[in-house]
Amino acid sequence: MKRILLLSACLCAALPVYSQGFTVLSYRMGALGNQDDAIGLTEYRLSLPGPQLGWKEGVRLGTTFGYHHADFGSDFRFWGNAPMDSWMAGASLSVQMNEKSILMLGSAARFSRLGVGKFTNQRLFHQSGLTYQRAFRKYSLWIAGVAYRNGVVLSLIPIVGFQGRFGASMSADILLPGKAYIWKELSSRRALGLFARYQTTPYPGPVVSNVQNSVLRHRMIRTGLAYEEVIAPRWSLRADVAATVVHDRKLALGGDAIELPTDAGIILDIALVYRVNAR
Repeated sequence: MKRILLLSACLCAALPVYSQGFTVLSYRMGALGNQDDAIGLTEYRLSLPGPQLGWKEGVRLGTTFGYHHADFGSDFRFWGNAPMDSWMAGASLSVQMNEKSILMLGSAARFSRLGVGKFTNQRLFHQSGLTYQRAFRKYSLWIAGVAYRNGVVLSLIPIVGFQGRFGASMSADILLPGKAYIWKELSSRRALGLFARYQTTPYPGPVVSNVQNSVLRHRMIRTGLAYEEVIAPRWSLRADVAATVVHDRKLALGGDAIELPTDAGIILDIALVYRVNAR
C-alpha cells in the first residue's frame, strides 16, 4: 500500500476513491426553518498546503494553512454585528511502521477574531490527535486513535473508523464520532452517497463582567445526500445537502451555559477536493 499523507484537522489518511479527501475550498449555506428573509449560516474555508518533508525511512511531515469565515446572518451574527474570522494552521507527522501500518500524529490550530481587521477578544482553539491505521486489503484500512480539543464539553474522545471499498461499486469513509459516508459509484467519474455528520465548532464569546474566556459553541448533527464528480486527475467537486437533526448554539460563561435559539433547517455544502490517492 503506497505511502500517503493527508493534511487535515480530522487526521484522516489513505482515503478511498470517492472519500472526502483534502478539502481545499468549501462553502456552506444554511436556510432558517422559520424565517423567510434570513440566512441561517454562511461559512467558507480555504486550506492550502505548506512545506512538506519526507525521509526514506517512511517518515513524512506536512503542514497546511487556511482561513475560515462564519456568519449566522443579519439577526444571528456574532458580537458587535460582525462575522467570525479565523486563521488556521496544521501539521501532521506520519510514520510508516511496516507495509500495512501507519502511525499518524496531527495537530491543528484556529486563531479566531471578531470581524475582518478586528483583533479584540482573540482566542486560540486547537485540536490534536494520534491515530493507528491498519490496511487489510487494497484501498481499505481500519483506524483507531484518540483526539483532544479545547473549547468543547468533551475534550478527550476516542476515534474509530473504516475507509475502503466493499462490493463492486460501494465504498465507505467513516471516522466516528465525526462523520460517516457511504458511497455508490455511478461511473468512473461520479458517485452518490448517504452521510451523517456531527460537528461542534467553538468561537470566542463576549467579555461579560469578569468572565474573560467565555465560549460560544455551535453544534450541528445533520444527515443527507452527497454527490461527487471528478473534474481533473486528483480533483473533485462535492456537494452535500442535509437536514439538521440537531442545530444549536450554547454560550458558556464561567460555570453557566446559555442556550441561544437556532432554527433547524437545510444545510448546503460545496467543496473543491484534492484526493491524495486518486487512481
